[in-house]
Amino acid sequence: MHARRRRWSWLRLALVAVGPLLAGVALAHTEIELWTIELAPTFDGYMGESLARYQKQHPDVTVVWRDAPLATFEAELAAAEAAGSAPDVVNVNVPLALDFAERGWLADLGPELDTADRARYFANLLASFHIGERQLALPWYLTVPVLFYDPELFTRAGLDPARPPATSAGALADARQLHDRLGIPGIWPNLAGQQLLYRFEEAGLPILDAAGTRAVFDSPEHASYLGQLATLYQQGVIPSAAFTQGAAGAADAFLAGKLAMLTANPQILTRMRASNPDLYARVGIAPYPLGPGDVIHAPLMGLAVTSASRAPSQALDLVRFLTGSERQLAFAKVTAIDPSARAAAADPYFQAAESGATPEERARQVAAAQLRYARDLTVHVPNASELFAYFQKKVEEALTGFRSPQDALAIATRFWDALL
Repeated sequence: MHARRRRWSWLRLALVAVGPLLAGVALAHTEIELWTIELAPTFDGYMGESLARYQKQHPDVTVVWRDAPLATFEAELAAAEAAGSAPDVVNVNVPLALDFAERGWLADLGPELDTADRARYFANLLASFHIGERQLALPWYLTVPVLFYDPELFTRAGLDPARPPATSAGALADARQLHDRLGIPGIWPNLAGQQLLYRFEEAGLPILDAAGTRAVFDSPEHASYLGQLATLYQQGVIPSAAFTQGAAGAADAFLAGKLAMLTANPQILTRMRASNPDLYARVGIAPYPLGPGDVIHAPLMGLAVTSASRAPSQALDLVRFLTGSERQLAFAKVTAIDPSARAAAADPYFQAAESGATPEERARQVAAAQLRYARDLTVHVPNASELFAYFQKKVEEALTGFRSPQDALAIATRFWDALL
């Protein structure tokens, strides 16, 4: 790959040298390589159309597309870096972007972005890839969770199905009433792994100090929040599996009628339509219940330019094209994703549907309306896997009553500070 680029580069210099003698001869093409994560073969058509459009607009550029599984993406890129054959553009989520940047694999896009570039995206999503002083990637696509609820269970519990909870506190209060009246869990917040860190941030409670060198989740406010969850967990308002099964278990329970409320991405409607058509027909859909932090954790995909790119200008141009409004809107129309580009989200496709809209249309409109709150809340720390595992262990002790929330968080904070 790079040998071919060197040959083209030599030819380009040769053409410049002879100048007028070769007037009318076409200049050489630049070849750039794009790696994405788990888009093939499902989205071969969309990617093929996108790259064909790009190359029609840029006849001097050829794009070679390669797709790889998330599980092997990092290893494959490491091998390519070691072999001197790294791609020019890579698909990243925030954890990968942090990892790749620490290895020196990503270019800083910040100095190359103009006002129009920065205005193209929701500021909160662009900021998700702004780490330290570097813009590691441009945001591409995401899915914003919404609240699904069963109106029949609301009515049986004495709640008004026309007034679903708008806040995280309201959701927990309704969950308690649903449990007390019906004997089933009311809601299933994902508490597995590092998810409680995201819940803290959604509640307006920071994880690290401003310098990012000290953990600050041992405050009375953090302990009070964890204590509330622990009480609901021990009483069965939040199911015990919330700590071990995460989002997959929550979806299964809701589709089986064993859970009253579910915060999930709109893709769940595909399963719901197939496995529980009655629930699909009546399901309530509302905005994600916001906490005091006015932020929603939404894992985000982006596109980055590698520091090894031999054509960084053309690579960034491809990133701008694929993350632009037109291509993001086209992508959203073939799968249930939300765009990071403002103009795409403002398209009528994402606006309030007419009466009689399908659940998919309602969920799409609700999710898009919350894009201004969405952000990838991945915590950037060294020794991340060790810190997250220890945090999870102490949270489990607090949820099960083995240790008080204040003690659990104080112990975890000391452990973090020793490794930060």
